[in-house]
Amino acid sequence: MSQIAVETVPEVGVHGELEAFGNRVRRRAYEIFEGRGGGDGFALDDWLAAERELLGQRESEEIAPHAVTPGFDNGVLNETASTVGASAPASQTAAA
Repeated sequence: MSQIAVETVPEVGVHGELEAFGNRVRRRAYEIFEGRGGGDGFALDDWLAAERELLGQRESEEIAPHAVTPGFDNGVLNETASTVGASAPASQTAAA
């Protein structure tokens, strides 16, 4: 009877995928670093740019939060960050 050599391949799993992604980000961040001529002070920028590229996000893409708020009109919740904490105009305050 002949024998066949069998190589077992470890299961990658989530941790392996994360490690592989981190390695791809690391390599791409280094490419970005070299592409801009090196220099200190931009490691985080290079890392985040590499992540955005690999995740398919563009730098100009804005992520807007979305919340389902039963009982509220969409226009009432349309506030900007500059008005958060400020008192609401009299027309928007609820009558007691």
